[in-house]
Amino acid sequence: MKPKPQIRTTALGYVVTVVPIIGETSNDDKYMVVGIAPNGHVTYYTSPFPSKSQAEEHRRGVVKLHRDLRAKTRARSEARTKKVKA
Repeated sequence: MKPKPQIRTTALGYVVTVVPIIGETSNDDKYMVVGIAPNGHVTYYTSPFPSKSQAEEHRRGVVKLHRDLRAKTRARSEARTKKVKA
């Protein structure tokens, strides 16, 4: 039995993936970046990119953005709890 592939999520719980849009010829293929929220709704998508590498680069940027937002939120809440304790 093959192991199930792990679905990687961002720091905010989104699944962000590159979706191919098949054209009539292989030169017409385009790629979109789609974000699926933890509740299952598609909440983020881009206009088609002409190459898969551009779409992957954009996807990595979204993952980095979510990581930064999570860190910023965590730092803010920690600062708030320290202020309350002091």
